[in-house]
Amino acid sequence: MNKERYLAISLTTLLLMGVLMQLPASSQPSLRGVSTIPLGYSDTAASGAMKAKQDLARGEVKYAVYGMPMRSYVDKLVSDGVTPILMGCLAGGDGSTFWMGYNAHMESKFPMLVPVLGG
Repeated sequence: MNKERYLAISLTTLLLMGVLMQLPASSQPSLRGVSTIPLGYSDTAASGAMKAKQDLARGEVKYAVYGMPMRSYVDKLVSDGVTPILMGCLAGGDGSTFWMGYNAHMESKFPMLVPVLGG
């Protein structure tokens, strides 16, 4: 096998491996529509509030939690029947306005959702 053919096969293999390694992460439902915006919604507070109302109508109480929340806070949410949506450090990224609207609506219905800082 000549040097050029070997190089071409090696580069093609590396490219293919890179593409295949990206597929599982991009196709996981937990990464689509949670850390960004659910399908069918826009990045607006009104859209987030609408989604929150729809979730509540189905009996689903969820709350987007940013950063590294204290374990006791997450445990409290779960014990109160709230499903935490762990957002990581999304603040200011795509979907932030949507999730701020979502959380604001949930907080208006369930004030206990608002995290207490420094306690």
